Amino acid sequence: MAMRTGKRGGKKDCNASRQAKRKSVRKPRPASPSCILKVSRIYFYGLSDGVCRDFGPARGGSGRIPAPSQVSWYNLYVNQSIQPPCLYRIGPNSLHLLSRDVPPRGAPVLLESVSLLLSRKPRKRRRRTKIRHEQMPVALKTSRSYAITSQWKGDEGDMPPSLIKAFFAASSVVSGTVDTVTSTNVVDAATRFNAAVTAPMIDAGAGTTTIPATSFLDDGGNPVPAGSLPAIAPGGSFDVYVNGILQQSELSTPSPTGLVLATADILPGTPVNLAIHNYGGTTSTSTSTPTLTVTTTINS
Repeated sequence: MAMRTGKRGGKKDCNASRQAKRKSVRKPRPASPSCILKVSRIYFYGLSDGVCRDFGPARGGSGRIPAPSQVSWYNLYVNQSIQPPCLYRIGPNSLHLLSRDVPPRGAPVLLESVSLLLSRKPRKRRRRTKIRHEQMPVALKTSRSYAITSQWKGDEGDMPPSLIKAFFAASSVVSGTVDTVTSTNVVDAATRFNAAVTAPMIDAGAGTTTIPATSFLDDGGNPVPAGSLPAIAPGGSFDVYVNGILQQSELSTPSPTGLVLATADILPGTPVNLAIHNYGGTTSTSTSTPTLTVTTTINS
């Protein structure tokens, strides 16, 4: 009997020791679910016509423009220069520029739509189910950076309403020659008049001789009406001959009403000839042959 009692007591001790070991060994806790940040980019490309401020797939662009609720932020490049968000407005498949100026004709317009997605692995449940990765869009309000800025209501940029344009410092050197040949066709439209000095024309006190227009005859021998002598046109000239001798221009003053000679030392009957020249029909033609070379160095 004593031996049986001893065996039963031994089994109880072994079971107790096993339970103690099981309690002392702790099972590791399951790791917390990990999150992986994924980036998705969608591009839209278009060309400016120099007039319209609206862009989109329906206006000849390629790609698509997702709605702001599906995007974390946008990056807009106009002619390869990034623009602040205050200069444009985004809608589903639509881009509208708010700037005062419009991109020049042919300028490329590139819109990059960036979406941040959190891929999270949920905890395992007791039931055996397939594990699905949930993708949650990230739409956090970021700083006022020109490269990363959200489309929140009331979030206005600090830049003036004009497009940002690329700036390059460049220096150019022009070398070569330009050969120019000018042909001038001079047209001298001359009208001639003649008269004879009479005694009433001579004013000894004033030291002048005044020949009225009515005393002149034209080349056809016709008398000139009063006030009908031609005026000297701009660029024109006149010649005065007294007794066949050419006089200095400072000594004569022609006008439509007559001719005044700056002298009274003249005899009645002296012939006076007046020739008026007009060069208004003169033409010139120039032909240039350039041989130029421009060397431009861009320092950027």
